[in-house]
Amino acid sequence: MARIHKPKRMPLILPKESEIGWIDPKMKNVSNIDLFLKIYPDKTMDTCTIKKFKPHDTYNPDISVKYTYPMLDQQMLF
Repeated sequence: MARIHKPKRMPLILPKESEIGWIDPKMKNVSNIDLFLKIYPDKTMDTCTIKKFKPHDTYNPDISVKYTYPMLDQQMLF
């Protein structure tokens, strides 16, 4: 992920089984939050481009569907 995302702004990626615990409103102790702050394994990730979403756009459920920009060749990204 560091190749395409600035390390200081790395997003938190949670495994599916951790989602409910992360949004639990009873979790108020910082030490509990630290349990979730683990590096997600690279081997389980994949990347793709999606359509650009602008603030004035209306919600589109297809926003996260893989989109190929003709001017971007996968080889150019890496």
